Amino acid sequence: MRGRAPMKVQVTQIAGQRFEVHTDGATLTVDVPTAQGGQPGGFSSGELLLGALGACMLGTLVEAEALQGTQLEGVAVELVAEAAAKPQRIGSIDVHLELPAGLPPQQQDRYTRSPSRCKIHNTLHQPPTITMHTSTANTARIAHS
Repeated sequence: MRGRAPMKVQVTQIAGQRFEVHTDGATLTVDVPTAQGGQPGGFSSGELLLGALGACMLGTLVEAEALQGTQLEGVAVELVAEAAAKPQRIGSIDVHLELPAGLPPQQQDRYTRSPSRCKIHNTLHQPPTITMHTSTANTARIAHS
């Protein structure tokens, strides 16, 4: 991100597998799915990934249309992921883009291409380098059973 400040979030443990993600005055809760013992009211990590991808796709579409002089309203996207194993990950993502009624075919085609140009989509196709650093915090506790 040459010329831009880096993106930054902080993730802190609330309890067990429940975490809070903080950034620039906003907070959201992450937990394992309720079927796996999580509590209602939190996103799973996979849901956050899907949400980030969907919001990025729609944002890119709306921005591209604004540059064309078109104000796009009422678009939606639904993303469904299937798990894969070895290594454990999301193996496939099915994206359903809901467009306003009555669009000509050439405009529908443009709307279908534009979302795949978003930053998150590009990142999934060209993974970033991930570097891990560790430190010791005074607040961290290790419970032994």
